[in-house]
Parts: sequence; C-alpha cells; structure tokens
Amino acid sequence: MDRGTELLLGCIRMEDDQAKMDRLAVYTEEDWKTVLEAARKNSLSPYLYHTLKSRFDQLKRVKSIREQLLHTYLASAARNMRHYHQLLDLVIKMSVENIPVILLKGSHLAELVYGNLALRPMSDMDLLIKPDNLQQADRLLRHEGYSSSELFQGHSFEHLAPYRKSNSVTIEIHHNITEPPFSKRFAIEELWVRALEENIENTKVLTLSPEDLLLHLSSHVSIHHGFSFGITPYLDIAKSIDFYSDQLDWTILRERSETWGMQRALYLVLALSEKLIGMPVPSEFFEFMWKDKEAENALSSAEEIIFGSKRGAPQFFARLFGPEPFREKVKLIKKRLFPAKEFLFIPDVSQGNEKSGLFIYMKRYYIRLKGLYSRHAGSFWSVLRRDPAILEAMNNENKKNRLRKWLGQE
Repeated sequence: MDRGTELLLGCIRMEDDQAKMDRLAVYTEEDWKTVLEAARKNSLSPYLYHTLKSRFDQLKRVKSIREQLLHTYLASAARNMRHYHQLLDLVIKMSVENIPVILLKGSHLAELVYGNLALRPMSDMDLLIKPDNLQQADRLLRHEGYSSSELFQGHSFEHLAPYRKSNSVTIEIHHNITEPPFSKRFAIEELWVRALEENIENTKVLTLSPEDLLLHLSSHVSIHHGFSFGITPYLDIAKSIDFYSDQLDWTILRERSETWGMQRALYLVLALSEKLIGMPVPSEFFEFMWKDKEAENALSSAEEIIFGSKRGAPQFFARLFGPEPFREKVKLIKKRLFPAKEFLFIPDVSQGNEKSGLFIYMKRYYIRLKGLYSRHAGSFWSVLRRDPAILEAMNNENKKNRLRKWLGQE
C-alpha cells in the first residue's frame, strides 16, 4: 500500500472522532497532496470532502485542497443528480409497462445507503430485471433512444450488453446478480421475494434485502473483478452494514453464503472492510473460516491485488495463455466461446422476427465469436509478439484467477 492510500484510509475510517482528529492533525502539507491524489485515483474525492468538511477549520495545512475537493464534490452531485433523474424516469416508465425493477450497486447505494448522491461514484446504473421481462425492457430502452452493441452480447453471463444514449447515463440490465457456478445455487426468484420497497424522490423502487446486497457486493468485487477495484467496494460494504445494522441478520447471511458457495468470497470482503475501513464484524462470523489454512494466504493475496498494479488482461484470455492444464483450457474455450443459449440475448427473437430455431442459434454464436474477435484480436497478436505490457497484464490477471479458483469458481 502506498503512503497516499494509507493516509486516505486514515481519513475515511469509521472510528472515534477524537482519534481521527488526533491522526489527521499531524498530516503535513505534502501528506495532504498525496491524500488528494489517492482520493482521485479511487474516485473518493467527494466522500473525502464530506468526511473532512466539518473538520477543515480545525485542521492545519488543508486550505490548498479544500477548494479542489469542494469542486469535485459539487461536480459529482450535479452529475449523479442528473443520472438519478434519468434512472427514475426509466423506472417509472417500466412500472407503467409492468416491468418490475430492482436497483443494484450504485443505483441502490448512493441515495439510500450513503444518503447523499454526491458521495458514491457511478459510471453506470445497474438494474435487475426478471428474465421474462428482458424483451420488454429492451424495447422500452430502444424506444427511449438507447442502443447496445450486439458484439457485446454474451460478454457477461449476468447482464446484457450495456445500453447507451448520448448525454445520458449508461444502463446495465442484469438478469442475475452473479455468474455460474454461483448463480446455479439459488433461484433468482428468491431475490424478488425478499426485495425491499423504498422511496426515492417520491418514486417507489425495489432494492435487495440487506443479506442479498452484501452477497452481491462481495461477489462483484471478488469473483467478477478479482479484487482489482480499489478501496471503494470495502467502503460500500462498511456503509451497507452500518445502514442496515438493525435489519441485517448475520446468521442468515452466513447460512445463505454457504448455500450459494460464497462463504470464502464473503469472508475475504468482510475481513478487508473491517481492516481497511474499520467497520466491526461479529468475531463469531469468522469462526467457520478459522480452520481453513489457506484463508490467511488468500487474504494477503487479495490485499496485494488491491494495492498492486491495475494493469490487467481479460480473465478468459489470461487463463487461455496461462499455466493451466490443456484439458482445462479446452473446457474454458467451450464455455466462453459457446455458452448456453440463455446467455446470448438477441432483441425480439421471441417476437417472430427470426425464421427458425436453427437460424437463431447460428446468429447468436456468430455474433458471439465476432464480438470476441473484435475485443481480443489485438491482445492475441501482442501475446504472439511477446509484448512485455500484455505479458505483465496476463501475469497480474492470473494472480486474480488463482484467487478466484480458491473462492470456488469453476
């Protein structure tokens, strides 16, 4: 961990106010410059401003960064407010069309958990839609001027290709909250039964239950991103635990993580949130991991990835050219190039626009292969040329893949 990140964590940790003031009081002007840079890299400048604004008058040597942080905070507030208005407009229109929606990740966290739209960075808005409503949602978004690239169909096993529109926030439509094999261990309908009804700007929305939210956030940062998403995810976890402290059932959370096969992922993310952000987790919750001799090594590996080089390669690509046995690479090629048809969504195929089942099948996989080539051809030739940059990226990604294997991913 570099000094700037260490000092930034000292600013945002959840702890006694006096203890925090005692620590911040000794920061030098050079320290504050490194804090500012670390906050920028982690997209935490608005949150840093929010944390420090009541302390600025008490702290020395912070005048030089106060205005910079305020500017970033106000810009974030304006941007996220615009994004939320666009999102809620879509949610209302989906409600009129009888399309149930659950807000995911930043869409859920910024307004409800953080309680301030400016504090949580959002590059897109994530919505969970029931599989039976995907066609409806696609038609509505296209009617509203959004479009998605067919080359990204099947790019993810849990969401459709991103929907984009000029001067609007990107919308990501999920049909699940995680990918196989974990998504095979629970029925997606369970999430809808447990969903909570909330109110944002006089608009009724659904959100995941506290336990499902923590499992989703944990799987996203550990399994999907391989811990290479900076420190924001651990702040998300800490803020969620704090916000839902009266509703969160730790026993249910533990049992559900075991049912879903996510107990290792949850353990790592909770341990990191406690260590980095200072959010206390019941000690008995970690009992089930104490006998796992590899847990401590996995935790160290996760920290190394968080604070190490961010240069990475696609998970599939790194595994294909990595040290795995030939048989495993054949399985990987089959899984990634020819996934189950339900993961290859093509708009309106259920509306009679296609000629036959065989035609649909061929079209889906043609688009899939074309998209893979479009995204990875350059990297493929870089590997053949033994380009140092791509080799470093693959080495970094295979560190994540080894950790993913320990987490229980196929």
